[in-house]
Amino acid sequence: MVNTSKLAPPPLKSNDPNSHEWKRYQSDLYDAVLNNPGVPGKDGKDGTNGTNGKDGIDGKDGIDGKDGQNGAIGATGPVGPTGPSGILSVTFNINFLIDGGGAAITTGNKPYLQIPRLISIIGWTLLADISDSMTIDVLKNSYVNFPVAVSMVGAGTKPYLSSQLANTGNVLDWSTATLNAGDFLLIDITVASTITKASLILNYTG
Repeated sequence: MVNTSKLAPPPLKSNDPNSHEWKRYQSDLYDAVLNNPGVPGKDGKDGTNGTNGKDGIDGKDGIDGKDGQNGAIGATGPVGPTGPSGILSVTFNINFLIDGGGAAITTGNKPYLQIPRLISIIGWTLLADISDSMTIDVLKNSYVNFPVAVSMVGAGTKPYLSSQLANTGNVLDWSTATLNAGDFLLIDITVASTITKASLILNYTG
């Protein structure tokens, strides 16, 4: 704080500001102000925060970049295994007609039948004019081995009737069911009774 006692003007004889007394007073006043600085005042209170400005406008979206190049095509995978052969849906029949001419059919071989192409027998049906018993073996031979024939049934179940008019079966237990092109097919009646007419139907594919 400035010493105000030094600022009060002394008794002056002259009121002339240009007099020696006034100049001396002014000089003393100047020194008092320079050499006696006042005590700093207290800091004023902080002003209130101003209002936030409005949000700016969003900028425009940038342009999408170009698509990248496609990658190379991968190698071809291995070929899968071949599936099983489908079952032929078409079935054909070979029909052996056996006629005793009014008398009972006798045992023994009946006429040959030559096969024109490769076939596979899949089943049989045996019919008769009266209910009785009969058993028939099925044989084959080749042209080279003719007339020697071998049983296709082997130890399997032969077509048969047992006090029946009709019977049917498969060839799953036969020794073979395949006939090649040019093979001969024949039947051999091993058991006969009073039947006078019969029909052996062999079902095949091929």
